[in-house]
Amino acid sequence: MPHLPSLAAIAIVVLAQAPAKAQDSLAVQAWLHAHQAALGLTDRDLREWTVTGSTTDKKGVTYLYIRQRAHGLPVEGAVANFAVRHGQVVHAGHRLQADVHARAPMPAPGLSAEQALRHAAAGLELEPGRVDVVERRTDRDLVLAAGISRDPVPARLIHQVTADGRIALAWDLTVRSANTPNWWHVAVDAHTGAIVRLVDHVTTCHHAPGAFGRPNSAMDDLARAPQGMGGGGEGSGYRVYAFPAESPSHG
Repeated sequence: MPHLPSLAAIAIVVLAQAPAKAQDSLAVQAWLHAHQAALGLTDRDLREWTVTGSTTDKKGVTYLYIRQRAHGLPVEGAVANFAVRHGQVVHAGHRLQADVHARAPMPAPGLSAEQALRHAAAGLELEPGRVDVVERRTDRDLVLAAGISRDPVPARLIHQVTADGRIALAWDLTVRSANTPNWWHVAVDAHTGAIVRLVDHVTTCHHAPGAFGRPNSAMDDLARAPQGMGGGGEGSGYRVYAFPAESPSHG
């Protein structure tokens, strides 16, 4: 019978990891303080962000992802990523927003989640049919049922950074279309009903006849790759192919 670790041993491992995670967050906090003026962040901005994900590679580099918050809501699009090693930020990339609390509206929507879904359907040229609330976790977090979606539609109240730089109060909706090959992730302005963010998780690819007439070798593609690609400060790196190319074989 295999030896199973005791609960005490598991607890020791968890406690050992907890300070490391806290140390990474403290490193990010220190970086934000050091760059506060350049980023236009207020003291409140410095305090109100959450970690949305993290991972640690074999070299001991932790990659930490954060999102800003305002008035108790996540600010979608106001994000940053950090590479942390030995308690220091060695690389950072961000789309942080300056003074989000002054710019973000209070969380008092003019439209209900159901009305927002109908506006989204109109913008997508779909007929929503009947819209019902099937679960109300809070007034800001609901689940809807509608004829346009194969699945229940989660609806969350958020702040959304718009293309023109505003921060809008919005309903965040995910619609897996019942009649078209689309899986929409849409944000609808909670006052005007305008679509302020639209993403389709389904991508189609069409090729002209003979587009792949030549043989392709992944090893040949790698051999032609430029050397010394930049990474996060710890030696890693990767190549990026501009959309819509899907791989070296596509262009």
